Amino acid sequence: MRTVHPRGFTLVEIMVVAIILAVIGAMVLPRLVGKSSVTAQLGAEQLASMLGTFAFRASLASQPVALMRDGELGTIEVWILDTDPSRPENPPDWRLDRFSRPLQLPEGVVLSEVVVNGQRLMPDAWRVVATPGIPRPLMEFVLASEEAGHEITVVLEPRAPAPFFITRSGRTTAIGPGMAVRKEDN
Repeated sequence: MRTVHPRGFTLVEIMVVAIILAVIGAMVLPRLVGKSSVTAQLGAEQLASMLGTFAFRASLASQPVALMRDGELGTIEVWILDTDPSRPENPPDWRLDRFSRPLQLPEGVVLSEVVVNGQRLMPDAWRVVATPGIPRPLMEFVLASEEAGHEITVVLEPRAPAPFFITRSGRTTAIGPGMAVRKEDN
């Protein structure tokens, strides 16, 4: 009678499996790392669009316009100090701008820093008001990807009609049509 000895893997079989895993890892890993950068860029584009709406409304409005971050919902919204058309005798009150939708940043992207005229605000809840006849404040928003640490700063200058981007990754890729991109010097 023959005894059966358990057979192990040969060195060649182990090397083939290792090579296959290395090839699969080389294909998948860059896509996972690149995804966080793309998500941060998407968040920056969405915030830039919201800032463009805010700048446009502030430049044309005869009443104050505010950009607010709702601490509970985490949304960024444009508000207008306006009277209720159904009750014009009441004093003006803040109302959500009917021409813009609240912005919810993409999953995995956080607003890590908000600076208005050189003063840091809490990134969770804030309000920036633009009053007619007074230049808008200089606003800087730092968006960061939670996974890989990609950061993009979106800046709206007081008289600018649209924001621009500052990337810290060393790349100067255009993020949106007609929007300037500046590379931050380290």
